[in-house]
Amino acid sequence: MTYLWNVLIYKPIYNALVFITTDITFGNVALAIIILTILIKLILSPLSKKSIRSQVLMKKIEPELKQIKKDYPNKEEQAKKNF
Repeated sequence: MTYLWNVLIYKPIYNALVFITTDITFGNVALAIIILTILIKLILSPLSKKSIRSQVLMKKIEPELKQIKKDYPNKEEQAKKNF
């Protein structure tokens, strides 16, 4: 498990940080960390967008779910009513 962590996450991020530090910011580690953070945020933004969209959708249907839970106290009946 640690091998996967090192190969898939740790080493690429570390190598990107070293590259940015040496070639782009010319030794300024603070600026390199800021740039790397922005790049990672941009890469992960589609996932964040999907998560936010599903949270908004759940907020919209929350009153219906509360009503179903109120009307049907049994979990099996709730599951049947949801579908």
